[in-house]
Amino acid sequence: MAGASLTAEGPADWIHWGDASLNRRAGGSPQVSTYTVVGGGSAGAYNEDDRPLSWTNGTPTASSSNNRNGVYIEGAGRGFTFTVPADATQRTLIVHVGGWNSGGTLTAQLSDGSAADYIDTTPLDSGVYSRNYTLTYRASAPGQTLRVTWTMTSGPSWGNITLSGAALSP
Repeated sequence: MAGASLTAEGPADWIHWGDASLNRRAGGSPQVSTYTVVGGGSAGAYNEDDRPLSWTNGTPTASSSNNRNGVYIEGAGRGFTFTVPADATQRTLIVHVGGWNSGGTLTAQLSDGSAADYIDTTPLDSGVYSRNYTLTYRASAPGQTLRVTWTMTSGPSWGNITLSGAALSP
C-alpha cells in the first residue's frame, strides 16, 4: 500500500502515534488531541504498518520517511478516541487506522450535533488491513469539537485495531 505524507495532508496540524515520543507538526498550537483508550485495556506499539507515513516538519523528530510505527489495542469494544476543533470553518481531517484479524467501526461526531454522526464499519478481516478516512466537516457554532472514535467491533480476543496518524487542514 502506498504511503502518505502527514506534512502534505495536514498543513494546520498533524500527529503521529507509535514512536518512542509523540510526533506532531512543529510550530503553531496543537489542534489534534492525542488519543485516549476506549473500553479498557492498554495500547501497545507496533512497527509493521503496511501504510507508511512520512513528514518533514515535525517535532521532536524533524523528519521521517516510510515510518511504519503505530499503536494497537486488542479486544472487541476497545479502541481509541481523539478530538479536533470544529466551528463554522470547513475543515478536512484524514485519519489513518487499520487492524489485524478484526473488524472495526469509525465514528465521527460533532459536539453540537449539527450534523448526523458519520459511522463506517469495516467487516471482519482475517489478515492485516488499512483504512484511510477523509472527513470534511463544519459545526454550526464556534468552540465545538469533532470526536473521532475507532473501535474493534468483531474478531477474536487476540485480534486488534491500529491507529498511526491524523492530519488536519484548515
